[in-house]
Amino acid sequence: MLTRKTQRVPWPGVDATFTLPPDLALEKLREALAESDPRTRRAAVSALADVHDIQAAELAAMALADEDADVQVAAVRTLAARNDE
Repeated sequence: MLTRKTQRVPWPGVDATFTLPPDLALEKLREALAESDPRTRRAAVSALADVHDIQAAELAAMALADEDADVQVAAVRTLAARNDE
């Protein structure tokens, strides 16, 4: 399954859409989760909700132990939003 994100660009009425395969998305998000800036880690954990792969859930679960409370909250939200069987 592919990951889709829509990002706003500064022109009214124009959206930029990009798609990454799950393995590449996971690699980039794993790197972001290792960053020192908690805002980067929080954004990465939130983005994991859009990757439909069990490894994304595992990374989000690992983020529950992050030193930053906002990252932990993002991990809880990400895990709660998943509908894995």
